[in-house]
Amino acid sequence: MVLEELVEAAPPVPPHGSSASHRTTFASRHVASFHNVTCGASADHSAKFSDGGLRRLESRRVGLVQAARESYMAMGLSAKKLLDSRGCKYIYASPSVAGGSTSGNTGGTAAAIERNVHRYRTQCLEIHRECASLSWVIAVRRSNCFSQALCIALTSYLSHVSDATRAVRNAAVWATHGYLLTYEGMLSSAGKEMGMIEDASDSIGMLHGVKIRLVVDDSHTHNNNTNTAPRACTERVAVDSTVVKWLEITWLPPNGNRRNPPAVAEQHSWPNVLITVGLDATYYGSRIPPPLQSTYISLVPVLFQMGVDIRQWSANKSANTKATIKEKKQKHFEEINYNTYAGNTNTATSNYDEEDEEEESGLPDNDRLIGLNTEAFRKLNAYAHAVRPQHTTPNPQTQTHTNALFGDLPNGVHPLLQPLHQSVLRSAGNTMEHGVLDHAAKTCATLGGGSMIFCKSGKDRTAMQVTLKQTQFILKERFRLSSAGQTQTHPNTNAPPKTNTYTEDASEIYRQATVMRTYGTRLALCEKNVGQPKYAFNSLQAKFMPKMLKPPVGVIAGFLKGGKIFTEGA
Repeated sequence: MVLEELVEAAPPVPPHGSSASHRTTFASRHVASFHNVTCGASADHSAKFSDGGLRRLESRRVGLVQAARESYMAMGLSAKKLLDSRGCKYIYASPSVAGGSTSGNTGGTAAAIERNVHRYRTQCLEIHRECASLSWVIAVRRSNCFSQALCIALTSYLSHVSDATRAVRNAAVWATHGYLLTYEGMLSSAGKEMGMIEDASDSIGMLHGVKIRLVVDDSHTHNNNTNTAPRACTERVAVDSTVVKWLEITWLPPNGNRRNPPAVAEQHSWPNVLITVGLDATYYGSRIPPPLQSTYISLVPVLFQMGVDIRQWSANKSANTKATIKEKKQKHFEEINYNTYAGNTNTATSNYDEEDEEEESGLPDNDRLIGLNTEAFRKLNAYAHAVRPQHTTPNPQTQTHTNALFGDLPNGVHPLLQPLHQSVLRSAGNTMEHGVLDHAAKTCATLGGGSMIFCKSGKDRTAMQVTLKQTQFILKERFRLSSAGQTQTHPNTNAPPKTNTYTEDASEIYRQATVMRTYGTRLALCEKNVGQPKYAFNSLQAKFMPKMLKPPVGVIAGFLKGGKIFTEGA
C-alpha cells in the first residue's frame, strides 16, 4: 500500500475554539501543506529472502559467470591438447575411450585428455543451465521490485505537482536538475530485512532511468493504429480519476534504439522508461507551471537507511563486541614471546579464530548500510551543489574522516548538508544514529524534493517516523505564523526584540507526536492491515528504539502478533 499524507498546519487555536472551525478559520488566512509518501519496502516479499535479495543474487550470478568462463577456458585448453595429440582438427569419439582400453602411452594420454574435455563440457552445461535459471529469477524479482518503486516515485511527483505553491517554486529546478526523491529506510540489517534492503536499493537505483512528462488528455483523438512506427514497448492505461485520465509507459531498449515519441528525438541519451501522464485540460492549463508542461522530468533518487529497532541495536552491539574482541586478541599476541610459547600461540590463535567465525555467522552486514548512506550522501551533495552552487572551505578537523568515508568530494560538503554529514560520520561507527534520516528529510524539503518513508510493512516504524515529521512541520509553521503576527517589542516595556529563529523543543515534539500516534490516522491504517488498532511493537522492542520514535504504551500490540492478547483481555 502506498499512502500519500497531506497535513495542514494551522496557527494555535484559542482555548475556546472548536476543532470544527479550526480548519475553516485557518484556510482563510494561510495553508501550508506537508507531503510525504509512506509505504512498505519495494521488495519481492512473495519470493521470500532465504537466498537473499537482488544484491546477493546478482553476486551469485557473477560468480557463476566467472566459473563458466574458467570452465570454458579449461575445456578449450584440453581440446587443444587432444587435437595436438591426435594431429587432427576435429574431436571425435576415440575407440580407446569407447572400448575402455588404450594402446600405448600415447593412447592412454589421449583418452585421459578426452575425458577431461567431456568433463569440462558437462560442467559448462550445468553452469549455463544454473545461470540461465538464476537470470530468470533475478529478472522476475527485479520487475516486481521496480514496479513498486516506480509507483511510489510517481505518487510523490504527482502529489508535489498538485501543490500549486510548491510546484511553481520548484518547477524550474525540477526541469533543469530533476526531481529529487529521498527514501528514508527503517529496516534493520539483520535477517530477511537485509534482503528487503537489497531489493529496495536496487529498485530505487533503477529510477535513474525514468523520466515523467505531463501532457493534456488526448484520449478523444488518440488512435494506436495511426502511428506506423513500432510501438510494442508502449502501453497506455486508463485511470479512473477526474484529473489523471491515463498513463502511458514506454520501455526503451538500453542500446538507445528508440521506439519513442518524437518529443525526445533530439536527445542523444534516452532513458529506459518514459512515463507520460494525461491530465484534464482545465487542470493542466491552470495548475501545471510552464516548465513542467510536455517536458520530460528526470528522477534523482537517493536512499538513506537506518535500522531503528532492537535487531539493529543488537547488530551494532555485536559489531562493537567483535571489534573489542579483535583488539584484545591483537594486544594478547603482542604481549606473548613467540619464541618461547610457539606451541601455545598456535592453540590460542585457533580458539580465537573459531570464536570469530561463530560471531560472523550471525552478524548482519552493517557495512552495507554504511555504504548506502555514503552513496546517498554523495548524490545528494552533488545535487545540492547543482541547485544551489556555493563555494565551501574544507574543515581540517573532519576532512580526514570525510575523505576516508566519502572519498573525494569535488566541491566539498555543501553547507545545507553539514548536519547530515556529521550524522553519517557518527553512524559509520556502528551507532544507531536516527539523525541520518531526520537531517536527510529536512535537506530534501529545503531542496524542493519529495520524501518517502518505508519499513517492512509501512505501518509501524513508518508511523513513528511520519508522525514525528508531521509534528515538526506543524510546530514550525505555527511558530512562523504566530511570529509574523506579533510585534517585535512589548508595548509596555523596553524589552529587547523577540527572536524569529525557530528552535525545536524535543519534549514538545515528542508530546505532540505521541498524541498524533495515539489518536491520528496511523492506527486506522494498522487496523485496516491486521485487524487491530495496535502498533506491532512490544515493550522490549520499544525500549531499544530512539527516544523520538518510541510508540505510546497504550497502543502497542505486545508480545502476540496483532495484539490479540489485549483484545481478549479487554
